[in-house]
Amino acid sequence: MTRKRFLRQEWFRYKKLGKAWRRPKGMHSKLREHRGYRMKVVSIGHGTPRSERGLHPSGLREIMVSNVRDLEDIDSRVEAARISASVGLRKRVEIETAAAEKSIRVLNPSKEVERVREEREREEKEKAEKEKAEKEKKEKEKAEKKVAAEKGKEKKKAVKAKEKKKAVKAKEKKKAVKKKEEKKKVTAEKETKKGKETKKGKEKGA
Repeated sequence: MTRKRFLRQEWFRYKKLGKAWRRPKGMHSKLREHRGYRMKVVSIGHGTPRSERGLHPSGLREIMVSNVRDLEDIDSRVEAARISASVGLRKRVEIETAAAEKSIRVLNPSKEVERVREEREREEKEKAEKEKAEKEKKEKEKAEKKVAAEKGKEKKKAVKAKEKKKAVKAKEKKKAVKKKEEKKKVTAEKETKKGKETKKGKEKGA
């Protein structure tokens, strides 16, 4: 059995009246007089079926919620949450977020919550972008430092190699000078010996 729908008198005649029920008050209204050829009028006996009483128009049973813990006992298939009016915005955001995660319908959602949620998402996005930019910057600096360190190492290597080359050259030069001196010495000794022999020969000839 479904709930009977009552329509306003002459709802079909004037669009501005709408279909929502209004009690007929006209002096000559046949609907007010409960004439049998007119529509049924709201009265005792046309109540909502027992199985549907106390339910939301969506067919779900309303459960009053004051905090996130109250959502644990809700069955999303047959029940829906209604947030208490005394709940503040911060807690309301938490409740609606938790309800969305558990697929629980909230019968009185707030537009303010949506705005706060969007702001939070934007802040989180900006924070993530900022962290990413900082990370990239750090990585870039690290890479630059690494390149600089490698360049420094290469420079040190080059300087070391140059010094080594210089040392080898100096050693060779020293060797050459020493060899020259030894050669000079040998030549001087030979000349001295020759001079002595010449002197001896002269002395003998005399």
